[in-house]
Amino acid sequence: MTEKLRGKDLDARIELELLSMLDEGYEHSPITQSNLAKRLIAKNIISYKSTLTKRKELIDKFAKEQQDTVVGSLSHTLKSTRSKSRKELEKANARLNDQVKESRKMIQQNTQCIISMMKTIRMQTKVRNIERCLSPYLIRELHNSEDFTNGEK
Repeated sequence: MTEKLRGKDLDARIELELLSMLDEGYEHSPITQSNLAKRLIAKNIISYKSTLTKRKELIDKFAKEQQDTVVGSLSHTLKSTRSKSRKELEKANARLNDQVKESRKMIQQNTQCIISMMKTIRMQTKVRNIERCLSPYLIRELHNSEDFTNGEK
C-alpha cells in the first residue's frame, strides 16, 4: 500500500490536478472542491473530501481563473452568478420560470390573433392560399383551428 501524500507534496499534487482541470476547460472539468475531490480520490491521492477544506483558497483561485477564460453567454452567466447566494439563485430561477410561462401565454395569444387575421383575410378577400406566407407552426395551428370550427374534432 502506498503512503498518502502530506503537506507540500500534497499541495503540489493538488496544484498539478488543478492545472490539468484548467487545461481541460470549464465545459469538461469545472473546478469545484467536489469535482477535485472526486478526481483525487479516484487517483488514490486523498481519501476524503475534507482534506481539501484547508486548500479552499487555492481551489477558488483556480476556479476563478478557469471561469475567466470562458467566453460567450456561459461566461456572462458564470460571472453574474459567482457572487450570488443559493437563495438568490433560487429566486432568480423562479423569476425566469415565471417569465417562460408568461412568454408561452403570449405566444399562444399571438398565434390565436394571427390565425384570426388569416381567417378574416380568407373570408374577405380573393386570397385563398394564405399558407404560403406562414410558418409550419402557424399552418398547423390554422388547420387545427379550422378542423375545430368545422366540427371535425
